[in-house]
Amino acid sequence: MRYLINDFRVISTREDRGTLWESFLISERIKKRNNANEYASFYFWRSYNKQEIDLIVEFNGTISAFEFK
Repeated sequence: MRYLINDFRVISTREDRGTLWESFLISERIKKRNNANEYASFYFWRSYNKQEIDLIVEFNGTISAFEFK
């Protein structure tokens, strides 16, 4: 991704480091489920007031919510 946007700055100086961290954590959770052959549904939620939940996972009738910081 850094190559595509030509941004090779140190991660601590980047404005999008929070977004990169969230994306990494979400993709790792999805990979973990897929590698275990546990196929779940993944969602993101945001209200009209801009409140949000980073990841919602629905698996075997159970819903789990995650907020990454």
